[in-house]
Amino acid sequence: MVACAFEDAEAWGGPVVLALAQATDLAWAAAIARREWSIVRQSSGNVGERINAVDELLRRNGARSLVFVGTNAPIHDESDYAAVRAALETADVALTPATDGGVTVMAARRPWPDLATLAWSTKRLAAELAYLCEREGLKVEKLGRRYRLETIDAEHIDDCARLVEDLAADARAKRKALVAIARRMLAARTA
Repeated sequence: MVACAFEDAEAWGGPVVLALAQATDLAWAAAIARREWSIVRQSSGNVGERINAVDELLRRNGARSLVFVGTNAPIHDESDYAAVRAALETADVALTPATDGGVTVMAARRPWPDLATLAWSTKRLAAELAYLCEREGLKVEKLGRRYRLETIDAEHIDDCARLVEDLAADARAKRKALVAIARRMLAARTA
């Protein structure tokens, strides 16, 4: 799934910043990142505190519109990212809610409000995030729901089947590789 996120980053038409949670990932990311990408280490704290810190750092260095994408939503395609870009033309915030109540993409033209108190990793996150932004005077546009994956393994076999169905015709190389892994998991289950 990380390879799929890198594939999306390679196709992105603007600057790319990899924000890594672990210091041990810095060397690995530097080895596989494209030369023009920036790599930053996330601060400590919960997810909201880390996003706020990355947002502040990038805006301090001239960034205006920021799109935060996790590595657990390989279902995204160019039309999803085009929708985010279009939403940010009129809205301050664009959110792609996840079917589990979280978000798969969160983008903003203005700095995020304090995200530390949100219920991260819960089914209330998308609603709380939208409410917080609106309460702070930001115009929010919610895009179409997408799903996230925890992992591709035997414990999440239904996710494997769904992924194969949704990405079977996808021509992107990393998606093909992910579909092949999911198919092997499905085949092992029936063997």
